[in-house]
Order: sequence, then C-alpha cells, then structure tokens
Amino acid sequence: MALAAGVTGLGTPAVAAASQGRPPTAALSRSYRVGSSFVAAVGLNGGLFMNYSFDSPSPSGVGAYAPAVPMGDPGVAPAVAGVAGATQSERQADAFVVDNEGVLWVTWWPFSTPGARQRAALTPKGFAPAGAALTTGAQANDQRDVFVVGNDGVLYVLWEANNSA
Repeated sequence: MALAAGVTGLGTPAVAAASQGRPPTAALSRSYRVGSSFVAAVGLNGGLFMNYSFDSPSPSGVGAYAPAVPMGDPGVAPAVAGVAGATQSERQADAFVVDNEGVLWVTWWPFSTPGARQRAALTPKGFAPAGAALTTGAQANDQRDVFVVGNDGVLYVLWEANNSA
C-alpha cells in the first residue's frame, strides 16, 4: 500500500488511510546502519506512529520489523498532519510534526529501543498551521535541518548540529 509518493510499505488502516480529501503523508529515512530504515506517520487518531526495519542482525532484544509502533499520544496532531523524519546519528531517529496548536515538535528515539522515545517542542504555540507540511535535510555529516512555513507565510529552518539540542 502506498503511504506517500514514492514511499511504499506495510502499515495499518489506522495509519495509512486518507482523510479530508488529502492523502496521508509519511516520512522515510535510512539509518546509518546499512539496510535499516523507519517510516513515521500520523494515524487517524492524531497520534504519531513509526514502522522500522533492521538488517540482520537487529539490535539485541529488538525484532527485525515492527508495524505501527505508537510514538505519541492520540489527538496531538490532525489526522492528515505532515511528518518529516531524519536520522540524527547512527543511534537515533527523529520525526517532526506540527500539532493542533501550531507547535513544531520533534520526537526522537534510539534505534535499539523505539519505546524509549522522547519529545520536545521546538516553537511556541501558533508558529505554523496545524499539521503543516515539513521536510528535513542534512548539511554535511553533523547537521540536520527541518523546514516549515510559518503562519506568517515565511519559510523557516531549524537545525541541530553535532548531536546537540
């Protein structure tokens, strides 16, 4: 089933269904581990979900594949919210979403323990439209960027470098 243009994979109807005439969006990122990847999407319940797959061998105690692991509380973002993802390091994946109050959030987790996720607000309330489209990029080997258009119509970039805040 198609999750987003050019991205295919397994999901659940709660994650992959379209709503309000807009297709669901998903973020796909490869890790620094050869053959490992993750896909993040906002489900119909407004919660962030993540699927991952590891090459062999997978980290100790972690299955080679996980379908639709909940990564946040339901109702946080619109069901058709834009999602962007990036691998921050060889150990960590990041997913970005704008919540119902217009706050840009990052959720991150270690590849070896997706259940150990953490979340932080990157902007104040009303910064961007709820569920805004996002994209990520990499500058050199040590900087990750996220781009979003704010409520004022300006394109913003936020970044982290050297695995910092």
